[in-house]
Amino acid sequence: MRIWLGLVAWIAGLHLCLGVESETCAAYGRNTQDKLTKEDILQRGSDHGDDVDVDKRQGKTVEGPVLGYVTPWNGKGYEVALKYRDKLTHVAPVWFQIMPGSPPTLQGRHDVDRGWMESLRKDRTHVPKIMPRFLFEGWSGEQFVHLLQSAAVRGSLAQKISDILVQECKQQELDGVVLEVWTQWWAWGLTRYPAAHRAIVSFIAQLYESLRDEGKLLALAVPPAVPAHAQYPAFSADDFHALKAHADLFSVMTYDASSSQQPGPNAPLGWVKNCVEELKAEPGHAEKVLVGLNFYGNDYGPAGVGRAILGHEFLSLLEEYPSSQLEWDENASEHVLTYHVGKVAHRVFYPTSQSLQQRIELARSHGTGLAIWELGQGLESFMDFL
Repeated sequence: MRIWLGLVAWIAGLHLCLGVESETCAAYGRNTQDKLTKEDILQRGSDHGDDVDVDKRQGKTVEGPVLGYVTPWNGKGYEVALKYRDKLTHVAPVWFQIMPGSPPTLQGRHDVDRGWMESLRKDRTHVPKIMPRFLFEGWSGEQFVHLLQSAAVRGSLAQKISDILVQECKQQELDGVVLEVWTQWWAWGLTRYPAAHRAIVSFIAQLYESLRDEGKLLALAVPPAVPAHAQYPAFSADDFHALKAHADLFSVMTYDASSSQQPGPNAPLGWVKNCVEELKAEPGHAEKVLVGLNFYGNDYGPAGVGRAILGHEFLSLLEEYPSSQLEWDENASEHVLTYHVGKVAHRVFYPTSQSLQQRIELARSHGTGLAIWELGQGLESFMDFL
């Protein structure tokens, strides 16, 4: 998912005040943007070990849907999904790829973890819906044009892909699918043309109807509505309203606002707010929108150099560089950690209790849900806020 978002760098930043009433938030009451310390973060990072009794912790506090992605290359995500399943309404394992061909084929079955799915569903009154991500991979612009070029071709290919999705849902006992293809269509310029746009909507509608007829759900993974630069929006309000009747959820990628070429915050709060409001989702459909919430961060060094970091790496930096400075970025509503390797300065943007609370409150105030990329990347204490 983040690979396609790497095509674009996003910018923004306004400050939004927080007002959350819950035991978890009260526990963080002292941690305002002025007072949160490195010691606070280290303490919260160390008190969520394997011996934590999750059943005694606070239950789900977010009103809307909460979807969490898990990936085969991060086993911690599977553990977190099991441990905090009561806080999740949907889980999206990143397992499948739809490959071009005549007919299209499915790859990724080797990643399916039946044992984990059985554990997720075992001995619980609340079981999150399991909706793996299906990514259109390896498709060229020409192949996408062929897919959309005529009603007959489109209908035939849509039926073949629908058959793949429905068959896999039945065989693996899945509750639905997360489909990631819109960003690829946009990157090839297809969403700009009215005829192609109508064909895309028709294609998705056919997939949705096939899945719905079998009692399965369809979520669409889509880019954010507000681009950083002058190019046309990747997913606009018109796109949302054309598709809202043909999808159960929209997983909006409101992260990766910066890159090593343009270092900065991962998801400036004002930009996230603009992305949500730009969709103009009325109350009856706002709950279909899942605001993307990154559980990873970025470490930017010399010009053009940067890397993604996970929670345990962030804690290691705090311990390894005691002279580092933790500051609150008022414009982005994110914390930034500055440390030095020799004379080279590094700036790390990583989620904290303060930044997460504000983004969760933003989703609550707009009647939307959340989509976490990805479970297992963040500090385990992040789950307390969900």
